[in-house]
Amino acid sequence: MASSHDGLIPRWPHPTPLDPPSSSDRPSPVPPLPRAGPQQMDGDKRRAITDWTERVYAADPKQRPSNNSNSNSPRSCSIKRRPSSPDEHDRLDAGKRPRHQAQAQAQECPDSPSPSHHHDDPNNNYNLLLSPSPPRSLASTAPEPATPTSPTPTRLKAQLSSPSTTPRITFRQQTDDPGSDAAKNLLTFLLFNGDPLRDGDQPAVRNIAAAARKCTAELRSQGSWVMDVARPLLELAIGDGDAGRLESWSVQSEHPSPKYLPRGNYHPSATDVLARTTIDLVVGLPREPWLQTYERMSSGPRDGVINRNMNTTKDTTRDTTTHSRPKSREQDTDKPLSHINHPHTGNRLLGMGVSVKAPDGNLIEAQVQLAVWMAGLVRWGFEQRPSCLSSAASIARGAGGAVPPPVVGCTVVGEDWKFYIVFGVAGVDDALGEVRVWGPFSRLYSQTTTEEDTTALVKRLRRVMQYMRGPFVEQLLAVVDGGE
Repeated sequence: MASSHDGLIPRWPHPTPLDPPSSSDRPSPVPPLPRAGPQQMDGDKRRAITDWTERVYAADPKQRPSNNSNSNSPRSCSIKRRPSSPDEHDRLDAGKRPRHQAQAQAQECPDSPSPSHHHDDPNNNYNLLLSPSPPRSLASTAPEPATPTSPTPTRLKAQLSSPSTTPRITFRQQTDDPGSDAAKNLLTFLLFNGDPLRDGDQPAVRNIAAAARKCTAELRSQGSWVMDVARPLLELAIGDGDAGRLESWSVQSEHPSPKYLPRGNYHPSATDVLARTTIDLVVGLPREPWLQTYERMSSGPRDGVINRNMNTTKDTTRDTTTHSRPKSREQDTDKPLSHINHPHTGNRLLGMGVSVKAPDGNLIEAQVQLAVWMAGLVRWGFEQRPSCLSSAASIARGAGGAVPPPVVGCTVVGEDWKFYIVFGVAGVDDALGEVRVWGPFSRLYSQTTTEEDTTALVKRLRRVMQYMRGPFVEQLLAVVDGGE
């Protein structure tokens, strides 16, 4: 029968006293295990055990325990410290408990140091429990699956301009030819100042400029810039003259309907970002002052086909029109009046959109959000055209007269306001082929730094409001009427 010291695993306690290992009893490459007796070990015996374990580790380094507490592999060696008090020694003495309990507690000891750390201390006793190294097949070496990250605004902007995107959204600089006479005419219209300030406007301008400086000094978030600066500016630009005819609405939680989002070979994370795209503010037409306009829009064609079940005879007299008529048509057709899937803004005619960021915000991100959101509005406008339109070539040149009107968009990063013109271009199949974002324009660049800058910005925004309640509505109705 093999003796108890032939193996690599010590067996405690041994019936005979511990003898120092002799040179004749040490086979190569693994030396024999010294035997320990039931009596307390002195310093020489502890050093002998320590030297033996070092030789075992030298022969097979894989059995050396790891000192890394974060390691996932089981420890091959566990050490139980000597009790610090007599009472604790009485409770934890391995000789007073069954052998399997002492081994279990030794194996559960966390962050156990290597035995070599204590071989120079002759006053402490250590009970060593060695266990064989686990098989390498048990250790998990498979890397964790990579978490998909959202695409950067720059990469997403490049993907929107890709030919594989439908509709393709391209960004054109102010020096580029937009390829649309309507867009050029709109820029010329915006370069002229709007209505002058009226009595009582100057205090409001002063409050907006002070709010912008306060938001900058206190490092306010995006929401503060929307509520304290951008929204009051739009309300001031609408003014008393357009009170009731134009309104500004918050659309921070209102996303475009999925059918109006661009489609392409996007990464799933990019598709999710597009589905959650939104802007902050939009200027629209309330229903009551524009009742006849909403009636004509409700009776116009949907999805490029004229609804023959409706009475398309136009009656522009207000006396023969009731409030219930357009609402019933809206319910009967079940077609939205915008690209937003929302009970309010989905049934309102929308125009200028504004994307707001704090001073530390990303301008490209604001441009992408504005482009995706406004592209849905342009796509909705193309769906309002009847089937009998001019040729695709004439429409691409802007000569068809039935292309939906261009719309103005703004990106706001802190105190800086940049203006864009967003419009659609028909393809060879007479459908929407491309949405172009033209700008920003240096001649329209505005700020809210001082009262003078804020006053100039208010005049610029009032020019946009004049376009919305005039040429924008007229051209939109011309699209519904088939260019008549």
